[in-house]
Amino acid sequence: MSGVLIDICHELYECLNRARRLGDLTLFNAATGFIDYDGLSYVFNYLRGVGDVRIVVGDLGPVPRAVYERWRGVVRVYPGLHAKLYLLGNGLAIVGSANLTVGGLYGNVELNVIIRDGEIYDRLISYFEGLWQGARPLTEDYVEDVEEVEVRSVGR
Repeated sequence: MSGVLIDICHELYECLNRARRLGDLTLFNAATGFIDYDGLSYVFNYLRGVGDVRIVVGDLGPVPRAVYERWRGVVRVYPGLHAKLYLLGNGLAIVGSANLTVGGLYGNVELNVIIRDGEIYDRLISYFEGLWQGARPLTEDYVEDVEEVEVRSVGR
């Protein structure tokens, strides 16, 4: 296998910025344990113009009502999912520890790897498609009226 490691980054926003410099991002397919409104807002603003957006989230915690109300059409739920995978198109993927939350984007110390390799990317797409097909629609059953937590970093 000839996988090519592009970079290691600690925060998801850092990885997304580096990936964008490597080429056009043509899609955003994500599998993650947790999501929050601020994390999704950042991604949707950042990815303006990307048409194929699909997100699979685990059922290990509640989904904020604001996420449900705004993005339920692109979010599905997969039991027990705790993986963190972000497919960006053009053979680019991010695999790591960062959830699609404000803490995962910036604030937490994470370990994420940007990969560009056609063979590995194809396998990751297949993995994601299996999750997407097996996931359930986001319904009220997964929603909770939770307060978003503001994460502040020193020096930002």
